[in-house]
Amino acid sequence: MDRHFLEFWGRMLLAAAAGQQQLEHLSQWMQQGYRGMTAISDLFSQCYGLSGRETGPQTKTAEQQQAIRSFEKDLADMAAWWGWVPSSVHLRIKQERDALQQQVDAQARTIAALRRLLDDKGWGHPALTDQFQQLVADQQRQYDALMQTFQQAFGPSAADDDQTDSNEEDSHD
Repeated sequence: MDRHFLEFWGRMLLAAAAGQQQLEHLSQWMQQGYRGMTAISDLFSQCYGLSGRETGPQTKTAEQQQAIRSFEKDLADMAAWWGWVPSSVHLRIKQERDALQQQVDAQARTIAALRRLLDDKGWGHPALTDQFQQLVADQQRQYDALMQTFQQAFGPSAADDDQTDSNEEDSHD
């Protein structure tokens, strides 16, 4: 940061300690395009080495424009150091948050309506859980029946029957 910026803020903050009104005037001066508020404009011109008073209501000299650009850059740097957020950025983020909150609220209403619709049709979470449990039970019964069939076909008694049949065939020969 340049010396002029630091000198300006040093004097400004010392003066602000004398009264809150000074800060309000500073804010108003900046919002008015660095015009008006003669005492602040004079302090700014003095700190930045600018000659003379304002040239007119709408025009600024190249020297004044350069001083304002330097001031605004240094102000943004100082704000970042102190964790300040410009009101324009704060307002934009707040609007984004509000829009996102509206979207979240709309999605929550949609989800609630879909859940009610599923429940009305018997497809809600409890119904799906019951259907899944029934499916698992059906599969278990089918598996048990398949195992019994295998056991009957290939179990020890089936092997004994096969052995007996082959012995009977051997004895007939």
